[in-house]
Amino acid sequence: MLNLVSNIVAYIGIDNFDNILYLSRILSKLGKKVLVMDHSESLSVQYSIPQPRGMDCHKEIITYRKVDFTTQEINQAMREEYDDILIYCGFQKKDSDIACCNRIIFVTDLYRYNCARITDTSMVCDASNKIEQELLIKDAAPIKITPDILVERMGLSIPSEHISILYHDERDYTNGLVYHYNGSFRLKGISKARKKYLLEEVKKLHPEINFNQTKTAYRRARRREGK
Repeated sequence: MLNLVSNIVAYIGIDNFDNILYLSRILSKLGKKVLVMDHSESLSVQYSIPQPRGMDCHKEIITYRKVDFTTQEINQAMREEYDDILIYCGFQKKDSDIACCNRIIFVTDLYRYNCARITDTSMVCDASNKIEQELLIKDAAPIKITPDILVERMGLSIPSEHISILYHDERDYTNGLVYHYNGSFRLKGISKARKKYLLEEVKKLHPEINFNQTKTAYRRARRREGK
């Protein structure tokens, strides 16, 4: 019997490769079959995944640390095979991605130009009004630019309970940079705020999973493969 995918999440906005790859690792440790797709203009996720010699992520699916990755277009076979599909869109709108997802997470920082780009991209299609929409604000700073102001400027209708904020943290920035070059997303040394966000994301995706199981999976994801 085919497994109908339970979660297809489209991330639209600034680079978010670190959170996507961290989340994929935790989900994998929970026994979920995960596919990460990079349809962005920056290809930041692709650059973070080592490409085995002789393999082409544009034509096939690459498995790295028990998580599958591709830049191919999504298709029905993928939707039936995976528990979770995480698609990084960047600021590019792909109707095929939006049409099949059940969550859209807009990702921005506090810079006005990125908020404006979200505004230009947010009118993805009429179906998006029926899809759960959320906002992630990265690299936030304690200034008088509130989430309500950002949401209003971007023309989004997102309630406060669907807004997540991650303040700028040098550890998270450094870890993301190192892991990007090393291809090792073990979550070691990330901030408490980042950990809290990731655990909350797992709960949203799989509310049926016990929180203690999620914490155990997180601890396993922090360690080196095989330990």
